[in-house]
This record gives sequence, structure tokens and C-alpha cells, in this order.
Amino acid sequence: MNTTLEALKELLEYSKTLKCDIIRVKDNIIYGTDSNFVHLRLIRCSNEWPDMIFYLKDLSEFIKQMNMLGHTDNSLIFNIVEYISIRYEYIDIFDNLIESVNSYINNSISFSDEDLKSNDDFNTINAMKAGDGVGLLKLSEKYILTLYSGLLPVNKSDKVMVYIRDIDTYRYLANFTIVKKKFSIDVYFMYLFLN
Repeated sequence: MNTTLEALKELLEYSKTLKCDIIRVKDNIIYGTDSNFVHLRLIRCSNEWPDMIFYLKDLSEFIKQMNMLGHTDNSLIFNIVEYISIRYEYIDIFDNLIESVNSYINNSISFSDEDLKSNDDFNTINAMKAGDGVGLLKLSEKYILTLYSGLLPVNKSDKVMVYIRDIDTYRYLANFTIVKKKFSIDVYFMYLFLN
């Protein structure tokens, strides 16, 4: 378990990339979600951090304080879990979200697009301003998704793929995979069929 200052800085960089308010670290996976637990984002890492849940801003503030206090000894182990951990009832909510996604991830893929950036609807939504609202991403007659600009942590150089798994006759799971230079981010949303 690595809680040196350098390891925590690396954790912060991964966490920032998720662009989420709340971060959960568990089993070498960094999960992120918003304050309403609507979506799930994750990065799989080889690093071993302690299991924890925290607000991204708290980890950032903790690292700033350690730097200001002059803690540069990378062998110094911090009790980071107690210092920045948020309420433990969030752990159950977060773990339920993770379990829900994991229960459907082995369903067969009903639809996939390995080059989502070639989809005109996707590019239009990505080019929208925040005030423009929601756009419709039509993958097929069956799969129409609502997205807004900034919902997915996509940069121009990233490759974007989407995989759809039917859950039942009413719902499906959309898995966006954003391939960055050094790692990939998976983003999961549950949708209702519109037709």
C-alpha cells in the first residue's frame, strides 16, 4: 500500500482526469462519480493505494498543505485515509453503484462503435457550449443517448468507443471507453429505451 507524497500526487493526477467530485479507490481501481451518483467512471491502475473515498478537492488540499509544510520525504507515510475520507455511508452508495455496473458488464454487447469520433452527432455534442443543453446521440434506431458537452472527459487526441449492453426490455448500459496516451477511462450510464 503506497501512501507516500509522490504516490498521492499520482493518485491526484489520475483522479483529476476523471473530472468527478467524489473518488473511490478500491482494488487498484480509481472510481469517480458526481455528487448525485448518476454515472460511474473508472481507471484501472497497477498502483496499490489504500481503500478510501474522498472529495477530489480534499486530496488536492491535503497535498498542498503537505508541500507548504515542507514534507518532501517520500518515505513518510501519512494517515491519508482518516485525514480526507468522507462520510462512510457514501461507501455503501458508491459500492452499490459499482456492484450494479459489474452485474451487467458481462452481458453480451448489443451494439458497439469503435470510432465514436466519426459520428456527426457525437462531434456536434462535443462542440456545444455548456449552456446549449443536452444533445441526442443516435447510434442506431434502437439506441439514442442523451449527452451534453463535458459529460465525457474527452480531449481532441483521445480515441472514443462505446459499447451497449441490454439489461432488459426497458434499459441498457452504455459503456464509453476513452483511450488516452497512458491509460483508458471507462464511463458507464444506464439509459431507458425511448421507443
